[in-house]
Amino acid sequence: MSSSGCFMYFAYGSNLLKERLQLKNPSAVFHCVGRIQVNKHDI
Repeated sequence: MSSSGCFMYFAYGSNLLKERLQLKNPSAVFHCVGRIQVNKHDI
């Protein structure tokens, strides 16, 4: 947690739902959407 009392939360799946996140964190606000590109090759 930062000195401002804020922290970044990374989520996927149903944890991305604003309503679900705000159940336990009512002051939570949306910041941005990020994407990770994964290239996996099985040989």
